[in-house]
Amino acid sequence: MQKVKFSVVINTFERETQIKDLKKCFKSVFSQTYKPSEIILIHSGHKKIDPLFLKKYKNKIHIINCKKSTNISQARNIGAKRCTKQFLAFIDDDDLWGINYLKKSLSFIKKNDAKIILSSVYVTVNNKIVLFREPKSDQLLNYFDINIGAMGSNIIIHKKEFNSVKGFDPKLIVSEDKGIIMDLIIKKKK
Repeated sequence: MQKVKFSVVINTFERETQIKDLKKCFKSVFSQTYKPSEIILIHSGHKKIDPLFLKKYKNKIHIINCKKSTNISQARNIGAKRCTKQFLAFIDDDDLWGINYLKKSLSFIKKNDAKIILSSVYVTVNNKIVLFREPKSDQLLNYFDINIGAMGSNIIIHKKEFNSVKGFDPKLIVSEDKGIIMDLIIKKKK
C-alpha cells in the first residue's frame, strides 16, 4: 500500500462565532500527530473572513470563497474537487478532532484496507468527554429513520469512492452526511 495522504476539507459559513470557532478547528487540524498533506477552507457567504486572521495561514491552506447561496453539500463537493490527495477528511468549522484522529484513521486504513471511515463522535459535557454518536451499521434501512453515525466531521473517504457516488448530493441542504453514506451503501461500498 502506498503512503496514505489526507486532504482536509473545512467548510465555514459566516456566523457570530466564526473566527473563534475557526481558530479552535484550525488548532485541532494543525495539531494532528499525523499531519494532513493539504488543507482546503471553503467559505460561503457575503462577508469575507478577516484577512488578518487568514494571513498567518496563507501558505498552509487553500481558501475558496463561494457564493452565499452555496449549500453545505455543494461546498463540500467544491472542496473535494480541489483536493489532490487520495483520502478526503471533512470537518466543520465548529468541530474539533482529537490530536490523534488522523493517525488512528491511518492505522485503521492500513490494517483494514479501508476506503471509507465513520469514526465515533464525542462531545464535552460538564468538562467531561462523552460518547455522542457511535456508527453501528452499514445497513441502509437503519439510516431511514435516524442518523446512526454519519456526521460532517467524522467522515474520511477515498477520493475514488467519493467520486463513485458523485460526492454529496447537491440537492441536500441538511443530512448530506447521512445521504452520502446511504449512497455508498446502495453502491455496496463497505
